[in-house]
Amino acid sequence: TPNHTSVMDSVSLIQALGVNRECSSVAKKEYEKARLRGYFEATESFYLDTKDFRKSMAALLSAGRWSKENGKPIVIFPEGKRTPEYEVGEFSSGPYSISKKLMIPIVPVTIIGSSSILKKMFMPGKREVKVIFSDVLKHKDIRHRNANDIAEKVRETITEIIKNGITDK
Repeated sequence: TPNHTSVMDSVSLIQALGVNRECSSVAKKEYEKARLRGYFEATESFYLDTKDFRKSMAALLSAGRWSKENGKPIVIFPEGKRTPEYEVGEFSSGPYSISKKLMIPIVPVTIIGSSSILKKMFMPGKREVKVIFSDVLKHKDIRHRNANDIAEKVRETITEIIKNGITDK
């Protein structure tokens, strides 16, 4: 579950995972017909209707079951929207309740620098994007915590890495 600052986050994450690594994603239903739909069509994607809680939870449950049955990771941006670089928004507890229910491990992922790709697209030079995979939260580590606490733990993990990443520059 990575933080989300740019449309380039998905591309950066796929690059870090390895282009041959099959994974799935969960996105707002608006992305089903968006310009980036090619990315979602290339993966087993699940769409959330953010205006309908039941449909959203059903989509998350379907995504979780797919992940469990196929042994493949699923990418969910728990902020639900992009936030400014070096900031981390509120995390939805939905993905974590499904993870807990289906006993799916959680890997907090921090993405730093992806927004600079588009900002400086026509300027020469390399762009540095850091994709940091934190320690896995296994079911045994989270089974006695509620979904909101799990969401906050993941958020704190990512926030701390971002703070340290800024000071490393």
